[in-house]
Amino acid sequence: MPRMELFSRLTELIRPGGHVFVTDCFLVRPEYRELFNRHWHVRIGTMEEYRHAAWEAGLREERIEEISHRVEYFWAMTHALIQAEKRARRPTPAGDLQFDEALQAHALVRRGLLDGGYRYAL
Repeated sequence: MPRMELFSRLTELIRPGGHVFVTDCFLVRPEYRELFNRHWHVRIGTMEEYRHAAWEAGLREERIEEISHRVEYFWAMTHALIQAEKRARRPTPAGDLQFDEALQAHALVRRGLLDGGYRYAL
């Protein structure tokens, strides 16, 4: 997501005294970037990139709530669901590759949340 453009636009839209709430998965360690970006077709950002973009747009940080521990289970569940769907569909070799990448990406996010490679925050 183009963070500078997003926060600049948000400052135009919110009323004086209004708030912008951001919930996202943030990159902490660079070795977690490539697969995440490729699988979800994004450019994952760090907390500092978000802070900088918001600050440049005239916004200020009021509070950060760490929610990594609350979303880790979600990634375990999605991984299990993808495994079950793969077994149920018995995909073609091409479909098998898609399932395998999805399994790898979901496992990576869960692992990253557990070992500090990613951070979920509000």
